[in-house]
Amino acid sequence: MTDAQKKKYPQVEQEFTEEGYPVLRLNPRQRSLRMFDRRKKWVPRRFVPKLKYREQFMKDDLDWPSIWPTPKTFVPSAVPLPLRQSYEIKPGTVPRGKYANTELLKICNFLHLTPVAIERQCRVLRKFCTKWPENLETDEQIRSHFPVTLITRDYCHSSPSIRDIRARCVTLQVNINDLRLQGWDRIKLIDLVEHRYDPQTEVLTIEAKDCPMRIQNTDYAEYLLSAVYFESQDHKEWENERFDEQAIHRIDLDEYRKTVEKRLGI
Repeated sequence: MTDAQKKKYPQVEQEFTEEGYPVLRLNPRQRSLRMFDRRKKWVPRRFVPKLKYREQFMKDDLDWPSIWPTPKTFVPSAVPLPLRQSYEIKPGTVPRGKYANTELLKICNFLHLTPVAIERQCRVLRKFCTKWPENLETDEQIRSHFPVTLITRDYCHSSPSIRDIRARCVTLQVNINDLRLQGWDRIKLIDLVEHRYDPQTEVLTIEAKDCPMRIQNTDYAEYLLSAVYFESQDHKEWENERFDEQAIHRIDLDEYRKTVEKRLGI
């Protein structure tokens, strides 16, 4: 051991117990407080780093979509806005600032959906779009070319998951006149769909929400429409006995029951 090490780490003589075991000294140096002059008070200096946040040197003409291009967690140093959010019990108290504020981290922000960013994204997606077809200015023209309407819904809310169980529901609507059914086929289709047909608007509505995925419910709704359409055109032998297609709506059940009981002798 060198002289410098001996001076820095002074050794003490090893002590032994009566049984002959060495005594363990966790702090063999045992520096006394007398080594320090009591007249000189040692005051630790507080280390205060000079932080320079990003917002301090941001310019007014910066490219914001490059700074916040996609949805992400709120970063206070990258947002040059004096945002505040908190619930204060005392009236008149100013809400907390954006630094060390957990309230701003709980919600989903839309700082990436600025007008400049939306315009830039639309400009990129424009090459994948097609021109709106001609002669489709009114609802009647659209219905003549696209008779089937599929209605889906998307939900946006503050949650750890963006999935919503209600988004899988699909509603299919079609005007029964666009199916081009006549006579008994039309009446049979109305009887098959029951309450799903609105006689005032003549619109057939089919809802599918049992499958876990939206695309599965879409296929199932289209299958149901095809099934009732072809089933209405499938005629049985007993259906040929009908003389009047509208007679089923004009039958008096009480009179019909009396006639049957009279013939059976009841």
